[in-house]
Amino acid sequence: MIETQQEELSEPCKIAPQKTSFNPVVFRKIKRKLNRFIGSILARTEVYKKLTGKYDELTGKYDELTGKYDELNKNIAEKYDELMGKYESLLAKEVNIKETFWESRADSEKEAFFLEHFYLTSVYVATTAGYYLTPKGAKTFIEATERFKIIEPVDMFMNNPTYHDVANFTYLPCPISLNKHAFNSTIQNAKKPDISLKPPRKSYFDNLFYHKFNAQKCLKAFHKYSRRYAPLKTPKEV
Repeated sequence: MIETQQEELSEPCKIAPQKTSFNPVVFRKIKRKLNRFIGSILARTEVYKKLTGKYDELTGKYDELTGKYDELNKNIAEKYDELMGKYESLLAKEVNIKETFWESRADSEKEAFFLEHFYLTSVYVATTAGYYLTPKGAKTFIEATERFKIIEPVDMFMNNPTYHDVANFTYLPCPISLNKHAFNSTIQNAKKPDISLKPPRKSYFDNLFYHKFNAQKCLKAFHKYSRRYAPLKTPKEV
């Protein structure tokens, strides 16, 4: 009995194999999901390739436009420098013509006196502290005000021939003496400016042509007449 049990225990334990049943319905579902997943990945990859191609194409067009823009800027700068050179040449000729004209007319005693004490100015030396205004001049100022919609102090407007093209002739030394109420204005502020002769600031004008060349003329005129009338004093306030 014991020997029989030992023999039975010494024999290996055998497990019967299980049969796996194939379910075609489950297989088709798995296959369908797998195909959708792979198709989705391939579709996204194709879209990405198309977007990358479009981006490269747009980048190329952008580089091309940038090149054309730089070339256009270069051409504009060259044309601008050329026009500025021509403008300087015309300005020099204009100044030369005016100087020649006044020198040729400075023969009589009256004209010599005029050239000695008056000059066409763009420099502010209190020219509008006192002035004689004709009806024709007043009409010109009114038309310029309406045309440019100007709202600024009268003296600044009259001293700027860019608006009205009316020249200011200034007598030096200035015969007008300003009183203590001369600068009480509600247009700008109540701060009292210094009326002594000073060179104009080049940053006064915004327009490039007017700023550059008119400032040069102003500085040239200022240094010329400030040296000539250096011994004279500005009249004190009364």
